Amino acid sequence: MVAEGAVLGFEARIDHAALGLHLQAYIDIKLKSGTNTHEFEEIVKTIPGVLEVALLTGNYDGLLRVACKDQAHLLRLIDTLRDRAGVQDTYSRVILHQTPVHAPLSVTE
Repeated sequence: MVAEGAVLGFEARIDHAALGLHLQAYIDIKLKSGTNTHEFEEIVKTIPGVLEVALLTGNYDGLLRVACKDQAHLLRLIDTLRDRAGVQDTYSRVILHQTPVHAPLSVTE
């Protein structure tokens, strides 16, 4: 798979709780009218605690997965998104438990 270019690289698995980041959440993002999605992505990548960003179709423009120390830290992160990243509205969901799935991929020809 490496030779075919399907493997893009290797990453370390991080225990965020060991770093003091005990709360993870998904944040649905609705952007302000006229906000450039590329600029939004570039700004969000600079905000500490943002683990993943995805642009979406549907009711929300994006989805973030974040790691925070606590609820107060999550609130500050959301305020930062609204102040710096052109975010109009958010809908947050705290992750209670997460199980990574590393199932083999089925490749059909």
